[in-house]
Amino acid sequence: MVIATLVLVLSSPILVPSMGVLTMVTTGFLFSGCCPVAAMVAIACMYRYVGRKKVLAMEQLGCLREM
Repeated sequence: MVIATLVLVLSSPILVPSMGVLTMVTTGFLFSGCCPVAAMVAIACMYRYVGRKKVLAMEQLGCLREM
């Protein structure tokens, strides 16, 4: 009787779809929160990459001026 009740509750037509919806909603909120963070990290990496290239170019120009 206890096992039958447990199986019935776990495979209930209300609990299973509601858990699916809850899982999808949670995943959506996590994804929508992580996308801006990933974009900011990508922009910061590009900014550092471009800034490093400018420093190298300035050093090369400085070497040419000394000649």
